[in-house]
Amino acid sequence: MKEFVVGGTVEPTHPTYIKRDADDVLFKACVIGEYSHILTARQLGKSSLMVATAKQLKEKEDRETVIVDLTKISRGKVQANDWFFYLTADLSRRLKLTGDIKGWWDEHKNLSVIQRFEYFFRDIVLTQISKSIVIFLDEIDQMLEFDFKDDFFAVIRSMYNDRASYSDYKRLTFVLLGVATPDDLIEADYRTPFNIGGRISLRDFKLEDCIPFQKRLQEKYPTHGLTYLKQIHQWTNGHPYLTQKLSQLVYDAELGETGNVVENQIQTFFNQDRDDFNIDYIKTRVTTDKHAKEILRIYQQIYEQTNFPDDSKSIPIRRLKLHGLVVAKDKNLDVRNRIYIKTFDLDWVSESLEQFDDVVRERLDETRKQVRDLKKQQEDLQLIFSKLGVLYRWNVAIMIVLLGLIVFGTMIAPYYLPWSLVILGLLLAVCWGALIGMVIWFITEYNRAPQLSDDYNNSGAIQPENNQ
Repeated sequence: MKEFVVGGTVEPTHPTYIKRDADDVLFKACVIGEYSHILTARQLGKSSLMVATAKQLKEKEDRETVIVDLTKISRGKVQANDWFFYLTADLSRRLKLTGDIKGWWDEHKNLSVIQRFEYFFRDIVLTQISKSIVIFLDEIDQMLEFDFKDDFFAVIRSMYNDRASYSDYKRLTFVLLGVATPDDLIEADYRTPFNIGGRISLRDFKLEDCIPFQKRLQEKYPTHGLTYLKQIHQWTNGHPYLTQKLSQLVYDAELGETGNVVENQIQTFFNQDRDDFNIDYIKTRVTTDKHAKEILRIYQQIYEQTNFPDDSKSIPIRRLKLHGLVVAKDKNLDVRNRIYIKTFDLDWVSESLEQFDDVVRERLDETRKQVRDLKKQQEDLQLIFSKLGVLYRWNVAIMIVLLGLIVFGTMIAPYYLPWSLVILGLLLAVCWGALIGMVIWFITEYNRAPQLSDDYNNSGAIQPENNQ
């Protein structure tokens, strides 16, 4: 067994699993059948808490528990019918249900996938299993881009609300885990937001929580284990993943019991931070967020100010907390730990903003090029239309002359129609056909011609937005 768990789930039996307030809160909520959601940044211990709670529910309360990782069924472009069937089949297998689930699913294809999913729980799961069931849905953020995700979370909410009319639903409890906010789950304006269940927060480890880390460190550093733990905590501020990683780096160091072990390993960490998943994840999530520019500017203010007020209604602040870069303390916001302060400093903010501006400039240049191309196409079409206008006028003049000759010919030869008049009539018909063809072509090409958007002015620049 490795001394520390760097990344991945910390099993509840591992010596460095640390129990927090959230352990008791989630366990009690599941016991009384209350829906819960743990929606927070990555690598704060969501999966470890989930596994520990599922184990405890099974052993102490004899509950049926199922853990589903939605990543496995949410890869690539998936149709709603396939996705819901995969989830239903996976739940059927894990719950050890009897019967042909594929046959049942196809048999009820006259129902929508949402109805089939709900009836699966009502008519099969709760019929075959008499125990209370707790279903943990992990990595729910993996399906937030699907156009049917509102339906999925709506049916979960529906089963909770239907407990009054269908009492067996009281035996069914869902726990949602992932990097998201409740507002992300159901976004359609015509639907009720996902407003059920209790929110469970995960705090970072306090120093007094970290006794298991101290014991592991003292196995190698008997006299300095506590000292090193305090130094580690000063850097990580109890961030679960970073505390595990830095503790492992210190444990693996071959420097003996010297006062510089932690500082040396911290330097090693910073030299390798490009390869660290947690650091790279935050960089990517912040700089690719659709609110990136606002997030970076707010973060710059938090970094520079001592008491920056928290605002739960601010989208950039909510995104910053969701990405794990800042944390709320006493109604104020702080950068989460010293490692983040050193890594995500003001130079990083400036460079990120410059890159963001470079991207905007590239897009603006590309847009201007498209505008110039559109103008060139319009100018070419205008030249063609002007030449067609000349031909049109000549065609009309020829038709008038031909018509005059035909009228004159019929006047001087009223009793017979010479071949010359026949030829003139045919020429007149051809001119009429050419005229009608030019008009039709002109109308068609004009409608198909690219039109400049109102967002552009005569110079090809984007018009400034009205922010009033």
